[in-house]
Amino acid sequence: MSEVTFLVGGRKYTVACADGEEAHVQALGESIDAKLKQIGSLGPQEGQNLLFAALLLADDLHDANNNLATARGTQDNLEQQRDKAIGDAKAAMGQRDELRATITDREAELDGLQASQQRTALEMESILAELRQLKQSASETSAREAELRKAADALRHERDTLERRLNEVMDATPQTPSAGVFVMQGNDPALAPALERFAELLETCADKLEAGAATP
Repeated sequence: MSEVTFLVGGRKYTVACADGEEAHVQALGESIDAKLKQIGSLGPQEGQNLLFAALLLADDLHDANNNLATARGTQDNLEQQRDKAIGDAKAAMGQRDELRATITDREAELDGLQASQQRTALEMESILAELRQLKQSASETSAREAELRKAADALRHERDTLERRLNEVMDATPQTPSAGVFVMQGNDPALAPALERFAELLETCADKLEAGAATP
Protein backbone atom coordinates (compact mmCIF):
# COMPACT_ATOMS: atom_id res chain seq x y z
CA MET A 1 0.00 0.00 0.00
CA SER A 2 1.05 3.60 -0.55
CA GLU A 3 -0.02 6.93 0.88
CA VAL A 4 -0.78 10.12 -0.99
CA THR A 5 -0.93 13.58 0.60
CA PHE A 6 -2.80 16.48 -1.12
CA LEU A 7 -4.41 19.80 -0.18
CA VAL A 8 -8.18 20.30 -0.27
CA GLY A 9 -9.52 23.66 0.78
CA GLY A 10 -6.15 24.64 2.24
CA ARG A 11 -6.00 21.61 4.48
CA LYS A 12 -3.66 18.66 4.07
CA TYR A 13 -5.09 15.17 3.76
CA THR A 14 -3.26 11.87 3.61
CA VAL A 15 -4.98 8.82 2.11
CA ALA A 16 -3.85 5.28 1.42
CA CYS A 17 -3.99 3.77 -2.06
CA ALA A 18 -2.73 0.79 -3.99
CA ASP A 19 0.71 0.82 -5.40
CA GLY A 20 0.78 2.58 -8.77
CA GLU A 21 -2.42 4.55 -8.06
CA GLU A 22 -0.65 7.51 -6.50
CA ALA A 23 -0.90 9.80 -9.48
CA HIS A 24 -4.56 8.96 -10.02
CA VAL A 25 -5.45 9.64 -6.36
CA GLN A 26 -3.42 12.85 -6.46
CA ALA A 27 -5.40 13.97 -9.55
CA LEU A 28 -8.68 13.22 -7.77
CA GLY A 29 -7.62 15.29 -4.76
CA GLU A 30 -6.69 18.17 -7.01
CA SER A 31 -10.07 17.88 -8.72
CA ILE A 32 -11.85 18.13 -5.35
CA ASP A 33 -9.75 21.15 -4.40
CA ALA A 34 -10.59 22.78 -7.75
CA LYS A 35 -14.32 22.30 -7.08
CA LEU A 36 -13.98 23.88 -3.65
CA LYS A 37 -12.23 26.83 -5.22
CA GLN A 38 -15.08 27.00 -7.81
CA ILE A 39 -17.55 27.43 -4.94
CA GLY A 40 -15.73 30.62 -3.93
CA SER A 41 -16.54 31.45 -0.33
CA LEU A 42 -16.26 28.38 1.83
CA GLY A 43 -18.58 27.74 4.75
CA PRO A 44 -17.39 27.38 8.33
CA GLN A 45 -17.98 23.64 8.31
CA GLU A 46 -15.49 21.49 6.51
CA GLY A 47 -17.96 18.68 5.92
CA GLN A 48 -20.43 21.02 4.23
CA ASN A 49 -17.73 22.35 1.95
CA LEU A 50 -16.71 18.85 1.00
CA LEU A 51 -20.39 18.03 0.36
CA PHE A 52 -20.70 20.93 -2.06
CA ALA A 53 -17.54 19.81 -3.83
CA ALA A 54 -18.89 16.27 -4.01
CA LEU A 55 -22.20 17.56 -5.42
CA LEU A 56 -20.33 19.47 -8.10
CA LEU A 57 -18.28 16.42 -8.93
CA ALA A 58 -21.46 14.29 -8.99
CA ASP A 59 -23.04 16.83 -11.35
CA ASP A 60 -20.02 16.68 -13.62
CA LEU A 61 -20.20 12.90 -13.51
CA HIS A 62 -23.91 13.03 -14.35
CA ASP A 63 -23.23 15.31 -17.31
CA ALA A 64 -20.41 13.04 -18.38
CA ASN A 65 -22.70 10.01 -18.18
CA ASN A 66 -25.37 11.83 -20.17
CA ASN A 67 -22.82 12.84 -22.76
CA LEU A 68 -21.57 9.27 -22.84
CA ALA A 69 -25.10 7.95 -23.32
CA THR A 70 -25.67 10.52 -26.08
CA ALA A 71 -22.37 9.56 -27.66
CA ARG A 72 -23.29 5.89 -27.45
CA GLY A 73 -26.70 6.62 -29.00
CA THR A 74 -24.97 8.60 -31.73
CA GLN A 75 -22.52 5.76 -32.19
CA ASP A 76 -25.34 3.23 -32.41
CA ASN A 77 -27.13 5.44 -34.93
CA LEU A 78 -23.93 5.79 -36.93
CA GLU A 79 -23.42 2.04 -36.79
CA GLN A 80 -26.99 1.49 -38.02
CA GLN A 81 -26.40 3.99 -40.80
CA ARG A 82 -23.13 2.23 -41.57
CA ASP A 83 -24.84 -1.16 -41.68
CA LYS A 84 -27.59 0.28 -43.90
CA ALA A 85 -25.00 1.88 -46.15
CA ILE A 86 -23.16 -1.46 -46.37
CA GLY A 87 -26.43 -3.21 -47.22
CA ASP A 88 -27.25 -0.58 -49.85
CA ALA A 89 -23.74 -0.90 -51.24
CA LYS A 90 -24.09 -4.69 -51.47
CA ALA A 91 -27.48 -4.31 -53.16
CA ALA A 92 -26.01 -1.74 -55.55
CA MET A 93 -23.12 -4.10 -56.32
CA GLY A 94 -25.62 -6.87 -57.01
CA GLN A 95 -27.57 -4.59 -59.33
CA ARG A 96 -24.31 -3.55 -60.97
CA ASP A 97 -23.40 -7.19 -61.57
CA GLU A 98 -26.87 -7.82 -63.01
CA LEU A 99 -26.53 -4.78 -65.26
CA ARG A 100 -23.11 -5.96 -66.41
CA ALA A 101 -24.53 -9.40 -67.21
CA THR A 102 -27.44 -7.77 -69.06
CA ILE A 103 -25.03 -5.54 -70.98
CA THR A 104 -22.93 -8.59 -71.90
CA ASP A 105 -26.05 -10.41 -73.13
CA ARG A 106 -27.19 -7.38 -75.13
CA GLU A 107 -23.73 -6.99 -76.66
CA ALA A 108 -23.79 -10.65 -77.68
CA GLU A 109 -27.27 -10.17 -79.19
CA LEU A 110 -26.04 -7.05 -80.99
CA ASP A 111 -23.05 -8.93 -82.39
CA GLY A 112 -25.41 -11.65 -83.59
CA LEU A 113 -27.73 -9.10 -85.18
CA GLN A 114 -24.82 -7.36 -86.88
CA ALA A 115 -23.52 -10.68 -88.22
CA SER A 116 -27.02 -11.56 -89.42
CA GLN A 117 -27.34 -8.13 -91.03
CA GLN A 118 -24.02 -8.61 -92.81
CA ARG A 119 -25.12 -12.03 -94.08
CA THR A 120 -28.43 -10.53 -95.21
CA ALA A 121 -26.59 -7.71 -96.99
CA LEU A 122 -24.36 -10.24 -98.78
CA GLU A 123 -27.41 -12.30 -99.76
CA MET A 124 -29.13 -9.14 -101.03
CA GLU A 125 -26.08 -8.23 -103.10
CA SER A 126 -25.99 -11.76 -104.54
CA ILE A 127 -29.72 -11.62 -105.32
CA LEU A 128 -29.36 -8.19 -106.95
CA ALA A 129 -26.43 -9.42 -109.04
CA GLU A 130 -28.47 -12.43 -110.11
CA LEU A 131 -31.41 -10.18 -110.96
CA ARG A 132 -29.14 -7.98 -113.05
CA GLN A 133 -27.88 -11.05 -114.89
CA LEU A 134 -31.43 -12.26 -115.42
CA LYS A 135 -32.47 -8.85 -116.72
CA GLN A 136 -29.50 -8.81 -119.06
CA SER A 137 -30.31 -12.35 -120.22
CA ALA A 138 -33.95 -11.35 -120.70
CA SER A 139 -32.88 -8.31 -122.68
CA GLU A 140 -30.57 -10.41 -124.85
CA THR A 141 -33.32 -13.00 -125.28
CA SER A 142 -35.75 -10.27 -126.31
CA ALA A 143 -33.20 -8.97 -128.81
CA ARG A 144 -32.72 -12.49 -130.22
CA GLU A 145 -36.47 -12.98 -130.40
CA ALA A 146 -36.78 -9.71 -132.28
CA GLU A 147 -34.06 -10.82 -134.69
CA LEU A 148 -35.76 -14.19 -135.13
CA ARG A 149 -39.11 -12.53 -135.78
CA LYS A 150 -37.46 -10.24 -138.28
CA ALA A 151 -35.79 -13.22 -139.97
CA ALA A 152 -39.11 -15.13 -139.93
CA ASP A 153 -40.85 -12.15 -141.49
CA ALA A 154 -38.15 -12.03 -144.14
CA LEU A 155 -38.55 -15.76 -144.77
CA ARG A 156 -42.30 -15.44 -145.07
CA HIS A 157 -41.87 -12.56 -147.47
CA GLU A 158 -39.31 -14.54 -149.47
CA ARG A 159 -41.60 -17.57 -149.40
CA ASP A 160 -44.51 -15.53 -150.67
CA THR A 161 -42.32 -14.11 -153.42
CA LEU A 162 -41.07 -17.56 -154.44
CA GLU A 163 -44.58 -19.00 -154.40
CA ARG A 164 -45.76 -16.17 -156.55
CA ARG A 165 -42.91 -16.68 -159.02
CA LEU A 166 -43.35 -20.46 -159.00
CA ASN A 167 -47.02 -20.00 -159.75
CA GLU A 168 -46.12 -17.69 -162.59
CA VAL A 169 -43.62 -20.26 -163.97
CA MET A 170 -46.08 -23.12 -163.59
CA ASP A 171 -48.74 -21.13 -165.36
CA ALA A 172 -46.34 -20.48 -168.21
CA THR A 173 -45.01 -24.11 -168.44
CA PRO A 174 -46.96 -26.77 -170.50
CA GLN A 175 -47.89 -30.01 -168.71
CA THR A 176 -47.22 -33.54 -170.11
CA PRO A 177 -50.30 -35.67 -169.26
CA SER A 178 -48.59 -39.03 -169.68
CA ALA A 179 -45.80 -38.28 -167.23
CA GLY A 180 -48.06 -36.52 -164.76
CA VAL A 181 -45.37 -33.91 -164.06
CA PHE A 182 -44.63 -30.41 -165.14
CA VAL A 183 -41.72 -29.76 -167.42
CA MET A 184 -40.28 -26.34 -167.07
CA GLN A 185 -39.21 -24.72 -170.25
CA GLY A 186 -37.28 -21.60 -170.64
CA ASN A 187 -35.15 -19.99 -167.92
CA ASP A 188 -36.34 -17.43 -165.34
CA PRO A 189 -33.20 -15.39 -164.43
CA ALA A 190 -34.69 -14.25 -161.06
CA LEU A 191 -35.72 -17.71 -159.84
CA ALA A 192 -32.29 -19.22 -159.14
CA PRO A 193 -30.97 -16.27 -157.04
CA ALA A 194 -34.25 -16.20 -155.17
CA LEU A 195 -33.96 -19.92 -154.39
CA GLU A 196 -30.39 -19.42 -153.21
CA ARG A 197 -31.42 -16.49 -151.04
CA PHE A 198 -34.25 -18.55 -149.62
CA ALA A 199 -31.84 -21.38 -148.70
CA GLU A 200 -29.43 -18.94 -147.05
CA LEU A 201 -32.24 -17.41 -145.01
CA LEU A 202 -33.40 -20.86 -143.94
CA GLU A 203 -29.88 -21.77 -142.81
CA THR A 204 -29.42 -18.47 -140.96
CA CYS A 205 -32.76 -18.82 -139.20
CA ALA A 206 -31.95 -22.42 -138.20
CA ASP A 207 -28.58 -21.34 -136.77
CA LYS A 208 -30.20 -18.57 -134.75
CA LEU A 209 -32.91 -20.89 -133.50
CA GLU A 210 -30.29 -23.44 -132.39
CA ALA A 211 -28.24 -20.71 -130.69
CA GLY A 212 -31.33 -19.42 -128.91
CA ALA A 213 -32.29 -22.90 -127.73
CA ALA A 214 -28.75 -23.56 -126.38
CA THR A 215 -28.63 -20.28 -124.41
CA PRO A 216 -30.15 -20.66 -120.86
